Amino acid sequence: MKKGNPFIGIYDITVDETSALYAFDYGKYNIKKYDKEGKLLFIFGGTGDEDGKFNHLTGIRAVGGRILAVDAIGLSLFDYGGNFLEKVSYGKEVMSEFPAIFDDGRFVGKQILADEQKIALIYRAADGEELSRLDFYEISEFFPGIKKGERFFLDDTYVRAYRYTISPDGDIIWAASDALRIYRYHKGKSSLVIEDKATAVTFPDELRKPLLERQARTKPPLFSYVPDRYQIIHHLLCGPEGDVWAYVKSRERTGFLHYSKAGKFEAFYEVEADFDMTNAVVRLFNDQFYFVVNEKERVKVYSASF
Repeated sequence: MKKGNPFIGIYDITVDETSALYAFDYGKYNIKKYDKEGKLLFIFGGTGDEDGKFNHLTGIRAVGGRILAVDAIGLSLFDYGGNFLEKVSYGKEVMSEFPAIFDDGRFVGKQILADEQKIALIYRAADGEELSRLDFYEISEFFPGIKKGERFFLDDTYVRAYRYTISPDGDIIWAASDALRIYRYHKGKSSLVIEDKATAVTFPDELRKPLLERQARTKPPLFSYVPDRYQIIHHLLCGPEGDVWAYVKSRERTGFLHYSKAGKFEAFYEVEADFDMTNAVVRLFNDQFYFVVNEKERVKVYSASF
């Protein structure tokens, strides 16, 4: 595994056709461009209401000479030089968490629907309008008795989350994290393409104890969840041929499972790394894997190939 230069405060990345890397700082809402050697070239974006600034940046994608940046209030487009090109405003605020973005600005992402007391995986148009709900679950599943307006804390590492990516042919590949079942959303319908055996790893008592103590201190109207098991699928990626990569943590095995586009099992890869793979942000560009690792004082980006 190749170790890269430190990247401060970065939570997601995208890579263009020249292997230049763009990273967005989730705290400052700016985008940093690095060359393929890791040298910082320039920074653009930042917080603000004017064109080229962000209200709540959630995801970026580099494609066809443009950077597509999904914000809570609209889609902003930049060229690879960081120059603002145009903005598509949404009719209402859309808080989609780390969306996967299509070439034309459509996107799919997890969203907390507070008014409906649901967490959903939603496919949206470039103008933010909802096109389809691929899946959802009730918040009350984890917090029985929770009422509208009450606050809660759910960590994606421990509770059901959605993993999703976009295939080269424009399908949405998605899964709920608590089972090894992977779906392909195509022409308005989700079909199961991969199903494999995976048993959840029990959450250790020594880690449950501090969470139980925190839960005891956070009485309603603030709810916190204490898990009894880890989630199974932690990362879901799609290769250039439409092949599917899933990083799983299970009793049977922990590592990357590789499947063909048709869902046929191809190989298993155990990963040796000096960081926690379940908490890293993992992306796949041009047959190269990138791992964004948050540390206390800085963030590092690693790269690897299989």
